Amino acid sequence: MASIKDAISVSSWGGHILTLGQSVRLRGKTFEAAIEQISREFGTFDAKISKANAQFHWSTELSSCGPVSLVSGYYTGEWELRSLDSTPEMLSLIRARHGCLHASLGGETIEGAAGAMLLINNNEADKFFLRGDHNLSDVLFVDWKTVVQAVTAAYERPVPKSLGLPPKLDLSNPTGQVIANTVDLIISGMRNNGPLLHSPLALSHLTDGLVDLVIKTLPHHISSTSGPGEAAHWQVQAAIDFMHANIDQPITSQVIAHAIGVSSRSLDKRFQASLGLTPASYLRRIRLEAVRRDLLDRDSSLTIKEACLKWGFFHLGRFAGVYQKAFGESPSDTRRRALLDRGIFFSDDGRA
Repeated sequence: MASIKDAISVSSWGGHILTLGQSVRLRGKTFEAAIEQISREFGTFDAKISKANAQFHWSTELSSCGPVSLVSGYYTGEWELRSLDSTPEMLSLIRARHGCLHASLGGETIEGAAGAMLLINNNEADKFFLRGDHNLSDVLFVDWKTVVQAVTAAYERPVPKSLGLPPKLDLSNPTGQVIANTVDLIISGMRNNGPLLHSPLALSHLTDGLVDLVIKTLPHHISSTSGPGEAAHWQVQAAIDFMHANIDQPITSQVIAHAIGVSSRSLDKRFQASLGLTPASYLRRIRLEAVRRDLLDRDSSLTIKEACLKWGFFHLGRFAGVYQKAFGESPSDTRRRALLDRGIFFSDDGRA
């Protein structure tokens, strides 16, 4: 239950060669053969048969392009499967065509009868199970990293372990219908070695649009607790906390953005909107204040140069001009004033 060997360009399956951007059809008459061959492409998972006809027939078409994979399967028996710790994490968009493809999630059965659509992180489900003597289904898999990237870009905050998407799409409202229609469009464009498999750019745009629709129009843990303003506040506050905790380290705006899980561009935008400063300007300001505290500390033995180096200022001439502009006096004036309060005279480098 993962994208088909997304780390390599070609994979083999039961004597077939499956190239990314193509599809392959397989069929057989035993449950064991079906599981063996599917697991070669989708990684290990646990499966068992629940009810078989006199003879178990199966036919499966696998299609893959980049982070998107499609499994269109027909089975004449009931069986169930569950992910293992080693199974890659995917968003499973399930369309049962005949029979039922249900999921057990947190002990609750999510019913996927013919015509319904389920949206489930495969690693969160307790198990999936197919019911009906004749079962036909399409399952579109999207690499979970694609979902995480979309959520981070939209809400600018870390994604929790469980996003909490509704597992069953409501097809009675326009939002559900648009999402289902988009899924069906992608499925039809991939099935039967379709045109989307030969146009990775088009498939990528459609997939990004689908994921955007899902995370921006359906309720989930982040959307229910954060609006855009709250997201911005979280981002700025997290960056400020990181700066103060690492003020004596050689950090940059890029390091700060990476540490809190957002882009540098987004971080700059939020800081400008909230504080009228760039992250770099804010970091320089709090470092200047740290130097000033050391220079005003009458008990400190640090020279001006040592205080500058301590807080990350390595160009002393440039530092003096920035300091003068920020506080209206030179660093040496600040240090002299602090030491004169103790009746101490000092040299131009700030040494008593």
